[in-house]
Amino acid sequence: MKKLPIGIQTFAKLIEQDCVYVDKTEQIYHLITTGSYYFLSRPRRFGKSLLISTLKEIFLGNQKLFKNLWIGKTNQKFAWDNHVVIHIDFSSLPHATPQELRDSLIRRMANIAQEHGLPTLAKESPEEALQDLVTQLAQHSKVVMLVDEYDYPILTHLHEKVTAKAQQAILKSFYTTIKSLDAYLQFVFLTGITKFSKTSIFSGLNNLKDISNTPQGASLLGYTDDEIVLFFEPHITAIAQEQQIPFADIVQQIKIWYDGYRFSSKNILVYNPFSVLLYLDSGIFENYWFETGTPSFLVAMLRDKYKSIENIATGKIGVSSLGTFNIESIPLVTLLFQTGYLTIKAFDVNSRKYRLGFPNKEVAISFEKHLMSIFTYHEETDVDNYIFNMRDALDGNDLETFFDYLKTLFANIPYHLHIKQEKYYHSLFQFMGNLLGLDVQSEVATDKGRIDVTIITKKYIHIFEFKFNASAKVALEQIEQKKYYEKYRNKNKKIIMVGVSFNRTDDDLELEYITKNVILK
Repeated sequence: MKKLPIGIQTFAKLIEQDCVYVDKTEQIYHLITTGSYYFLSRPRRFGKSLLISTLKEIFLGNQKLFKNLWIGKTNQKFAWDNHVVIHIDFSSLPHATPQELRDSLIRRMANIAQEHGLPTLAKESPEEALQDLVTQLAQHSKVVMLVDEYDYPILTHLHEKVTAKAQQAILKSFYTTIKSLDAYLQFVFLTGITKFSKTSIFSGLNNLKDISNTPQGASLLGYTDDEIVLFFEPHITAIAQEQQIPFADIVQQIKIWYDGYRFSSKNILVYNPFSVLLYLDSGIFENYWFETGTPSFLVAMLRDKYKSIENIATGKIGVSSLGTFNIESIPLVTLLFQTGYLTIKAFDVNSRKYRLGFPNKEVAISFEKHLMSIFTYHEETDVDNYIFNMRDALDGNDLETFFDYLKTLFANIPYHLHIKQEKYYHSLFQFMGNLLGLDVQSEVATDKGRIDVTIITKKYIHIFEFKFNASAKVALEQIEQKKYYEKYRNKNKKIIMVGVSFNRTDDDLELEYITKNVILK
């Protein structure tokens, strides 16, 4: 059984250590032979660096590494020419200040020149160093340029707008230079997480083909259903035998937890490769990708920019809105899509709009818990504690304890974040309900209206109706009058009606509830 390539981003190392490589070389071959300039954005830990490393080995002509892969076995005539590869990984370059970024770029160019025995480069600026390097290298060989994490120096400084803009200006000049070197470059491929405008990737470097949201790039990174079974069958079988669980059941759970990423209008779904590998190594379903750390700039944006959480995972967005954006104005939903917290769920051809949502169980549970932590200013461990106790309370129909914990969480939300609308508190409650790990249903349709929220436990069905600046009694009366409970008559569980009232004053949030058992005749 081949080893799992956990933490390995270098293609040669992966092959030499006999690790599993999910063969993407057929797609890579078609990219190389049909175009010259590409850009691909994907979330962190999605295999971008491994793709760049794979391209590097192909262009270096290391054919022996590919002998067992599609590109090495195909009957297609592929010229394994030895190119000179300029490889820049911006995540590895010092960039604490704009000057440090400039200096580290110049040093990187100088180091590449030294590796190839070239004379000293012009070092007045990164642009001059790059131009000097490429023109000298092109006299001896074909030149390929591979750029990984092109946006890293900007992303890590988004919380410092002045620095971020200064980094952006440096990168703009640098990337514009790439276009001016077209006569000397055979192939260019850039990766990143986001798509910033004004960095000249999509303006100055306008011959760059962006395959981020196209069918061509949809499955270039991540694993498909077929690839999961084809390449990881021995590992899944080992887990199935050890845990005495059917193979098909494990495959289905892997799908629920880690599949669901969609990057184009075409319905092509891929699994998160990072989480899949860690699961196959441990045999335990966990939130591996999410827990590698949410960027601090995103936490700040969630607090400062998002005024209502009700549509964060169900909103619609136009095709153009998934594209580039400015540092000065970053749409939160677009950023959540590009960073992997939201993905495409559906595409309406007529309106040219995407419906977004959480890709899978890992992200849905983790993100909602993270949001609750952010909005209530509680540590995630405290939120976990509250959730555990609230779930136990509902299991035992102890609504007093349930609402005590709910009040504690809601009371910590700063006044300026509250929105004086029923739907805002409904959304908060829905988020909380989703975290409980119970059967939570929202906006449940009946023949007489819609139930706000229903939570079903082993023994009980709790029907919740919410009101803002109205009494809990009014909410309870609505459940009774519209006989919402009739929908659950044949469930063989005790039905509890719960009217809930949220009343917000300038100083405090008052939460009132009233309950009544349903006696079915």
